[in-house]
Amino acid sequence: MVQVIDKAVAPELKSSPKRLIIIAVTAISSFLLSCLGVLIWEAIRRKQQDPNEAARFAQLQHYLRNST
Repeated sequence: MVQVIDKAVAPELKSSPKRLIIIAVTAISSFLLSCLGVLIWEAIRRKQQDPNEAARFAQLQHYLRNST
């Protein structure tokens, strides 16, 4: 047996999710992650171009490829 206590009423304001906050956080975090990715990529590129570091980097790549 089901007893109805009160009738359903639509809310006046939407409580969640707050779309503007979700969009802002996503945009800011995407921007920061892409900046971090570019900085890492540039650091790796510069290490590869340095003659002293190029040999060490090649050795690291060799070990990483052969470890699996």
